[in-house]
Amino acid sequence: MIVLAASTGLASSQTFEVVSIRPSGPNTANRFTLDRAQLIVRACTLATLIATSYPDVPLWRVSGGPSWATKDLWDVVAKLPPGIPSDEQQLWRKTEQMLRALLADEFRLQTHSEHRAQSVYELVIAKGGPKLKPSVADEFSYRATSTGMEVRHIVMADFATLLYSPNSRREVADRFVVDRTGLTGYYDFSLNWAPANIQSDTADPQPSIFAAIQEQLGLRLQPGKGTVDFLVIDRAERPPEN
Repeated sequence: MIVLAASTGLASSQTFEVVSIRPSGPNTANRFTLDRAQLIVRACTLATLIATSYPDVPLWRVSGGPSWATKDLWDVVAKLPPGIPSDEQQLWRKTEQMLRALLADEFRLQTHSEHRAQSVYELVIAKGGPKLKPSVADEFSYRATSTGMEVRHIVMADFATLLYSPNSRREVADRFVVDRTGLTGYYDFSLNWAPANIQSDTADPQPSIFAAIQEQLGLRLQPGKGTVDFLVIDRAERPPEN
């Protein structure tokens, strides 16, 4: 177990005041909570901590590093410094910054960005135009349903990201999706489809994700080539026992 004051070159307002890091117990349930007093993480891998600290990097785009980075589970309790903003979005941004500093200090983490060319789907406007309604919600929300998803106040770039989530339990697209719609507004909608690996025995089966996007949203997924940014782990060390 480690209990220490965070040491880094950043100003004290940009680092956690006190940090506890220890391996998770065998029966520890995964947990992530944050308030203005502290960050508590239970049963989390280093790779997941990295993805959490970079809001634009989902877990599937964290690569490289030692094998334990995706296997060993850690508990982290970090006390937030005074002066943390009360606004929820600002609180998250500040915590992400401090978490990156923690990973660099305690896990000796070093990374670099890498652009990789690969096959993608392009999200484009279908013939007939989009069937999207401007958002009436004040903020983003997402809810997975038994047949799809319900989203509020979302831009198309974020929707494209939702369509490829290989670490989620529900299959959507089978490759990275790039927004090519040119739409810049915020929208509310529900999307219902049948996962490719599930055969429906109902009289009114759900459409595939490709048909659903076109029929319900007036958009289309088409094959293409693109560049995907990955965050590559160059170096990582387990925190030393004291």
